[in-house]
Amino acid sequence: MPEQSSEHEQGEAGFAYDGLRFRPVEAEHEPGAATTVGLYHSRGDEMWAEFAGGNVRTGRLVGAIRPDGTIDGAYCQVSSDGQSAAGTLVSVPDRLPDGRIRLHEHWRRADGSSGVSVIEQIDRPGGGQLSSARLGYLRDEIYRQLRTHLGTADVLAATRSATRLLDQCLDGRTPSELTVQVAHDGDATGMYTLAFVRTMQLITARVHDETFILRTVTGHRAEPPSRTVVDNIERASQVLGLHEDPWCEPLSAQDDRVGEGADAVITASTADSHQAPETQHGPFFSIGTDTSGAPHAHRPVLADLLKFESEEPHDARTGTAVSGLDEGEDR
Repeated sequence: MPEQSSEHEQGEAGFAYDGLRFRPVEAEHEPGAATTVGLYHSRGDEMWAEFAGGNVRTGRLVGAIRPDGTIDGAYCQVSSDGQSAAGTLVSVPDRLPDGRIRLHEHWRRADGSSGVSVIEQIDRPGGGQLSSARLGYLRDEIYRQLRTHLGTADVLAATRSATRLLDQCLDGRTPSELTVQVAHDGDATGMYTLAFVRTMQLITARVHDETFILRTVTGHRAEPPSRTVVDNIERASQVLGLHEDPWCEPLSAQDDRVGEGADAVITASTADSHQAPETQHGPFFSIGTDTSGAPHAHRPVLADLLKFESEEPHDARTGTAVSGLDEGEDR
C-alpha cells in the first residue's frame, strides 16, 4: 500500500485512497462468486478509480475528496450484458476495527433510480496477510474465472504443464519450496502467459494443498512503458489477485531479486520455444508443448477477463509501426 505521508494527501480525517482496492461487502459472504473490484487513485483532493469484475465489464469513477474523506463523484459503467449506466454518488467512509476503510455509496443513476451500496477495502493496512479461509476463497474465485475464460483445453494444458513443472523441479522438495518466475512486457502474449501460469499455480494448490511462489517481472523494455501497458499490467494484477496472494511476488525488472533463487523461468516471448534466451536468469521452462492454441487462444481471456487494451506495436530496431493482432484474424 502506498505510503501515506502527508495530512494533505490523507485529508483532515486521515482517509487516504491512493492505491487501495475495494469490493462489495457481500463478496465476503459468497465464497467463489465473481465480484466487482475497484482500484482507487488520489492526488490531493482529486480521486479516480477503475473497476471491473462480476457483472461489470468495465467502469470509471472520478470525484473530489472532502476534508472528512467523503467522496463526491460521478461514474459510468458497462455491464457484462453490454448495457451502460451512469450517475453520481456520495461515498461516506468509516474505519473498520482492523484499520480498513468501508465506503457507504449513496448513488443516483441518470434514469432516476437510486440506492446505497457498501464496499470495503481489500488490502489490509500494514500488509497483513489474508487468513487461510479468505485466501482459499480468493483462489477459488480466480480459478473459476480463469477456467471459464480460458476454456477446457487450456485448463487441461495448464494441468499438464503444472505436473511437468513439478516432475522437473521438485527433486525431493515440496511445491511450496519452488519459485517460478514469469517475465513479460504487458502485451497480449505476455498477459496470456501470465494468466496461464497463474492457472498452473492455482491447480497445484488445489491438488497438493500447497503451491509454488509465482514471481512476476515486468518492465523489460528499454524505453519507459506506455500508459496502456501500465494499465494492462495493473488490471491483470487485480483480476489475478497477485497483490493479495502471499504466494505471488510482483517485481519490476530493476528489482535486485529478479532471478534470485528461481527454480523455473518462463518468458512470454519464449513460451512456445525450447530455446532459452541468452539474457534469461535461471533455468528455462517451456510451456509451449502444453498450450492449446497459440497465438489466438489467448484472445478470450484477454478480452473478457483481463480487460486488455492493445497499443500499436513498434519495431525495436526501426521505431516504425508493425502489424500486431490483426482485426481481420479469427477470434
